[in-house]
Amino acid sequence: MRRVFAGVLVVWLLLGWTSTSAARTRCFAETGFCVSDPILAYWEKNGGLAVFGYPLGVLHDETIEGTWRGPTQWFERDRLEDHGAQGVLAGRLGALARERQGRPWQQGSDAQAAGCRYFDVTGYTVCEPFLSYWQKNGGVMRFGYPITARQTESLGDWRGEVQYFERRRMEWHPEFAGTPYEVLLGRLGAETMTVSSPSCGQLPASMHGLVTVVPFDVSCVTAVDQVTAPYQTFQNGVAFFVANRNEVIWLTTVFPQNSYQRVVNSWTPADPDAYSAGPIAVRQQIGKALASVGGIPSALGTVLSEATLTPVTVVQFASGALAIQINGHETVYVVGTAPDQTITITTGP
Repeated sequence: MRRVFAGVLVVWLLLGWTSTSAARTRCFAETGFCVSDPILAYWEKNGGLAVFGYPLGVLHDETIEGTWRGPTQWFERDRLEDHGAQGVLAGRLGALARERQGRPWQQGSDAQAAGCRYFDVTGYTVCEPFLSYWQKNGGVMRFGYPITARQTESLGDWRGEVQYFERRRMEWHPEFAGTPYEVLLGRLGAETMTVSSPSCGQLPASMHGLVTVVPFDVSCVTAVDQVTAPYQTFQNGVAFFVANRNEVIWLTTVFPQNSYQRVVNSWTPADPDAYSAGPIAVRQQIGKALASVGGIPSALGTVLSEATLTPVTVVQFASGALAIQINGHETVYVVGTAPDQTITITTGP
């Protein structure tokens, strides 16, 4: 079970994170990426590897067609989007691919034909073998409407007949007639991802699922670093000196005062070692950073421990957000780029 605390979202996130059915994760050595529920459940239920292919990146927030932004993951043949209460939806990659090719779809003018089905919504007709495949494998919900006529295309070393639908491209392979592979789905995820989605790194295993819980945009993972950081605890929060970012970060972690600050480190050996006259000193980088804002903020409360050098994992995101986790601990501290963008996640039993 997992416990999540984040400002006014504490109750909602806590209920969502502690559902009776534990979220599952499956990792694929073929590409090095993992898939978690609910996208994993959708992937499995709707055809798995044959339909979607392997994952090509991590789950991350992405803006889709300028109208929706949310958790998104790319696969060889598809882009899956977690729309929360609406469920998981597949991306409109057929339409996107046509746009990227410089030939966006236009209303068709196909004529009715025996043994085929005409779609007046788009003006195109679907005939065999594409029609049977469309009908048996999800129809409009899975593929959308046809947005081109049947046509011949060269795709790498292969040349044959294809037809584009809103969400997919179907390819006819007569050499496989009589087998389940006579109609194959194009690798539109692989073809369009590089121009549609930033290159995403992989979250550490201890942070899987983080993107679905964080209530603000973090975007793609750009770096994962293992560093040794001075770490100090306070009555109501913590402070780190993150050397690879040359930043001091302190967070208040007690509801309702959840907040954080990031200060560029300016301490040098010529500066004082200690910046607190109390029983426990606040030293060096952390001390000078706190002194720069007038001393220990009241929201942090009293100092509870001396600064300790500790190994931590620091994840950097394309948005500028950071996630920090002390190695071997269950707590992950996530900070964004605005003062109210902070969440403390505790994972574990």
